[in-house]
Amino acid sequence: MTKIVLEGMTFFAYHGFYEEERQKGNEFRVDISVSVPDYESEEDRLSGTLNYEELYSICKNRMNESYKLLETIAVLIKSDIFDRFAEVSSIEIRIEKLNPPIDGPVEKAAVILIQDRHN
Repeated sequence: MTKIVLEGMTFFAYHGFYEEERQKGNEFRVDISVSVPDYESEEDRLSGTLNYEELYSICKNRMNESYKLLETIAVLIKSDIFDRFAEVSSIEIRIEKLNPPIDGPVEKAAVILIQDRHN
């Protein structure tokens, strides 16, 4: 099994439970890790593995929409990836909202979704 990982994808987006958050926007970070079968070829071709540019595109497309909950974004990204890549057997997604609007000093709020394809 091989893991393909993208870390530190940064987006300015309009997610949040409160209307003000969805109007003002905020900075978000997304990390993603997917498990795929081992790359066995010696031909050094992209066709034998998963293109991480496509992973980035899926995350970017979902982050460009507006949702109330980080949990919803994580579930939608997971579904998009499982739908697009049959070879992905498991996924871990971490979405962080930087400086969330909480009455106190909080650097970030995060949601982590860990899912096997068959669970």
